[in-house]
Amino acid sequence: MTSWMKNILVAGIAVAVLGAGMAATQPASADPVKDRRALMKSNSKAEKALRKAAKAGDAKAARKQAMIIVGNADRIIGLFPKGTDRGTLSATTTRAKPVIWKDWETFKQKPRALK
Repeated sequence: MTSWMKNILVAGIAVAVLGAGMAATQPASADPVKDRRALMKSNSKAEKALRKAAKAGDAKAARKQAMIIVGNADRIIGLFPKGTDRGTLSATTTRAKPVIWKDWETFKQKPRALK
C-alpha cells in the first residue's frame, strides 16, 4: 500500500471515529415540543439581536445572529412530528396548529424561505 493510500485510510478512520463519538454525545430528543420551543426562543433572541446590530451598523454581529437562525432552520422540520399539534396536545403545551400537518408540503417550504 502506498503512503498516500495509508494517509487516506488513516484519515477516513479518524473521521469515522470522531463522527461516532460526536453522535454518541448528542442525546436523542425525547421531547420534540420542548426542543422546538427552545429553537423558536433561540430564533426570537437572535432576531432581536440581529435587528439591534443592523441598526448599529455592526455587520459582523448581525451576520453571527443570522447564522444562528439559518442553522436553526435546518432543524425545524424534525421538531414537528405528527401528534404534536394543538389539536392533539393542550394549548398550553404547544401553539403548533393542526394545519401544519394538513398542508405538510407547504410547511416544509417555510424553513427554506427562512434561510
